[in-house]
Order: sequence, then structure tokens, then C-alpha cells
Amino acid sequence: MGEKQHERNEEWHEQECREIVEAKRQARPKFIQRSTRTNEEDYNRKRIAASRLCRREKKELLKTKVDEIVEHHTKNESKKYYKGFKNEYRNSNLE
Repeated sequence: MGEKQHERNEEWHEQECREIVEAKRQARPKFIQRSTRTNEEDYNRKRIAASRLCRREKKELLKTKVDEIVEHHTKNESKKYYKGFKNEYRNSNLE
């Protein structure tokens, strides 16, 4: 058997988000190994920046998907509307 690729965040987790998360991951062991105020501030700055960026990217993607679904609704494309609605409902944690 092969390894399964994680595709859950692929849509919004782009290169910029990956780079900032990797910088945060590299700062954490440095902070844990030598717990100085400078290392702590550096790690916290990178952690907060990564959270904000990833949250913003995810929010933008969800907004575009919702706008697309609403557009199908306003154009009376009911099949595309319900298909988009159904896909987003399945992907959410509301079930």
C-alpha cells in the first residue's frame, strides 16, 4: 500500500502559508532548547503571524465558495446551487 496524501487543506494552504508555518516550526525547537525572552518573542511573533495568515487564506477561500453558490442561486441554476451547497455541507463539521 502507498501513503495517503492529505488533501484537506490543499485548496487554501498555499506556498506563502507553508513557508510561514515552516518558519514557525523551526523557531519552536530553538525556543524550547534555549528559553530566552528573545527566542520566546520570536516564536510567538511567528506563531501569531502563521495563524493570522492561514486564517485569512481559509476565510478568503470560503468567501469565494459562498459567493459562487449564491451566484448559482441568483441565476436560478438550482442543480449547481444544491450541488455546491451539498459539497460544502459535507466538508464542514455540521453533520
